Amino acid sequence: MGYTLESHNKSPIELRQLANYTVKPFLSQVSGVSEVRVIGGKTKEYWITLDAQKMSTLSITPDMLNTSIGQTGFVKSNGYLSDYHFLYLTVTDATVHSKEDIENIVVRNTGKRVILLKEIAAIEIKEAVEYTKINANGKEAILIAVIKQPNTNLVVMSKSMEDQVNALKKILPAGVTIQPYYIQADFVNTSVKSVTDSLWIGLALAIVVAILFLRSLKASATILITIPVTLCCTLLVLYAIGYTFNIMTLGAIAAAIGLIIDDAIVVVEQIHRTHEEHPEEPTTSLLQKAIHYLGSGRLF
Repeated sequence: MGYTLESHNKSPIELRQLANYTVKPFLSQVSGVSEVRVIGGKTKEYWITLDAQKMSTLSITPDMLNTSIGQTGFVKSNGYLSDYHFLYLTVTDATVHSKEDIENIVVRNTGKRVILLKEIAAIEIKEAVEYTKINANGKEAILIAVIKQPNTNLVVMSKSMEDQVNALKKILPAGVTIQPYYIQADFVNTSVKSVTDSLWIGLALAIVVAILFLRSLKASATILITIPVTLCCTLLVLYAIGYTFNIMTLGAIAAAIGLIIDDAIVVVEQIHRTHEEHPEEPTTSLLQKAIHYLGSGRLF
């Protein structure tokens, strides 16, 4: 299933950060979700434009600058610290969160003067080059693709995801909306409705045909019982071999209902005809003759 994240007052950078740090973790909490993918938007980049004249004046080389920048933007564990029967994990957080953090990176410390990056370079926030652009309702948006785990009930997960999205809408910033664009469970529900409609319409037509042409309520009752029993046996077989309801299985059942109805009418009609031709014979013999006639017809 998939959703679009749209906004009329947020930049593509802000929208992508919102998708990565708010929407993605929130939707990942739903049971049965394997992965939440964020597609589109813009990634924030910091562009550093060096001033060669200032670097030369302050004796700053590109290697020194590269070393200073390389020592930022990381989180590193320093190990454990034991104190009064407590064990503490110490962490060095050198991540960069804003333009000011980059501007204040120490490039060189001579003991007499501390040279910061902003003294020898201009720092700008720009959008990274992206090769995927998503438009929704005529404006730039972000796609949120939700991938389910294997053997997860799609209909149940879709209902849980709908409730989670409704809860998410309450915490999104003003001007940001999330809307579904593809719900796979709708196809399954439509297939279930198609199977149900085919079953009821097929049963009604089969009974009408039996009453009009065979003029027998007993034959109609036989058809009425045969078709549901056949479907129940089919479901038991699917359960036994580990298959679940999906678009393929439901589509196959919907297509097979027509064949079941056709076969039921043919078999009942042949048994009724054999009974009319041999009214004195017992039921077992009539069934054998009807089956023999149908079997020979299939062979030839």
